[in-house]
Amino acid sequence: MINKLKQHITQNQLFAEKDKILLTVSGGIDSVAMAHLFYVSNYNFAIAHCNFQLRGKDADKDQQFVELLAKQYKVEFFTINFDTKQYAEEKGISIQMAARELRYAWFEEIRTKHHFDYIATAHHSDDVVETMLINLSRGTGIKGLTGIKAKNNKIIRPLLFSNRNEIKEYLDSTNLAFREDASNNEIYYSRNFIRKQIIPELEKFYPALKSNILKTSKHLKQADDILKKEVERVKKQILRFENNLHKIDISQLAKIPNLEFYLYEILSEFGFNSSTCEDILNSLNSISGKIFYSPDYQLLRDREYLLISRINSLFADSIAIPDNSKKIITPIHLTFEKINYQDVKILKSKNIAYLDYNKLHLPLVLRKWKNADYFYPLGMTQKKKLSDFFINNKLSIFEKENTWLLCSENEIVWIVNQRIDNRYKITDKTTDVLKITFVEK
Repeated sequence: MINKLKQHITQNQLFAEKDKILLTVSGGIDSVAMAHLFYVSNYNFAIAHCNFQLRGKDADKDQQFVELLAKQYKVEFFTINFDTKQYAEEKGISIQMAARELRYAWFEEIRTKHHFDYIATAHHSDDVVETMLINLSRGTGIKGLTGIKAKNNKIIRPLLFSNRNEIKEYLDSTNLAFREDASNNEIYYSRNFIRKQIIPELEKFYPALKSNILKTSKHLKQADDILKKEVERVKKQILRFENNLHKIDISQLAKIPNLEFYLYEILSEFGFNSSTCEDILNSLNSISGKIFYSPDYQLLRDREYLLISRINSLFADSIAIPDNSKKIITPIHLTFEKINYQDVKILKSKNIAYLDYNKLHLPLVLRKWKNADYFYPLGMTQKKKLSDFFINNKLSIFEKENTWLLCSENEIVWIVNQRIDNRYKITDKTTDVLKITFVEK
């Protein structure tokens, strides 16, 4: 078992000998085996345990058991208590999903704060089989049938080389104690139902079921790697990013064969599920204006484009820019350069504003637009409502929402990436120029 572990770690480049690993240990059979294997292999590790407060005294006993395990191995121990039920109610999610979100967020917090290189979970090959069957039942693309990755950013799975029976045999041979979680036998959880009811029945007809599914997972992973390159090729053709929006040209979509596949692969990166992607696909043959949502993004079926924007910006609606700033990064990336008028070389670009520095009142303020806003567009002597300017320039709902205004006191000097105000243009009487550049992300 130890040799297989080391071989798995080397083949998948999970971590280096010197790396510091945070083991996530529940006290159950799998994580106890993982902790012991790391201990006898002399790896540098610590142990983290979550008490979700879902099983009363049993959960407290699990916590005490894992703490004693850490003391026995003489490694650092981290633990936390979560009010999982309250979190699930507040978020409107299942208990299982709440526990997952809480633990992974906390593991990452511990990893960064205490300088661990990786977080190790005790998933094994039977978990891969169960995950594939769950995803297949729910409906998924190829990615959902590629199983569980041995390494995913800072998460590693050192036990994927083994199955549940092998782990049990290892603990029996080493006389290691572990905690039994009674909830693992409750079949109203989908994973337990598949493990306890579905897989045993299928194995009666297909004894090699698990090994065949694992082989299929490996083949699909290889196919997925090939398809990713093809999806990237198509994505470069139809998807672009400008004005803080991801834009997909609808006219280009009609030219793509197997559009449903490509659209799902591209939009799933923004959190849109297969059902929503199907609705988006159907909207291409209807009138514009419909909006679709994923947990973090919204998509507008506009006239010419599918426009994708992040929901609930983290940034304030108004930001004062400190005097003498050279640049700001958030909420948008702007650079500032004060230049003598004689040295100015005008570049015609919507991304650049050349303003008469001496007409400005500092600090400048960056803010979102309001219904009553107006400005004097460059080349015009009469004011124009921003709402009319947006209509004339055929800005979408999302483009309006993502528009930023640069203001001097209460006057608009630049609709960023659109048009400057005529009152602040440079003239032959200008002595100093403020050059402001909008940098596309």
